[in-house]
Amino acid sequence: MPVTVVRCSNPGCRAEAEAKIAAPWKDGAFSELKTYAYSCPEHAEVLIAYAEKRPKPGHYSPGETVGPIATYELATI
Repeated sequence: MPVTVVRCSNPGCRAEAEAKIAAPWKDGAFSELKTYAYSCPEHAEVLIAYAEKRPKPGHYSPGETVGPIATYELATI
């Protein structure tokens, strides 16, 4: 099976990503990490700031929740 290499989302960066910038999302019984970006160690802070500035939905469905944006190591998810 081929190996997929995930690259940093910062424009112009070709480094391999080591972290996922995401927020936990839940809608009733279904949950996942809402992905905003993938990051190498050098660009994590820049990409977290970008994710936090993105527009948020004006409303959520009943039972839908979105947690805080955080960094998740790709090796652990």
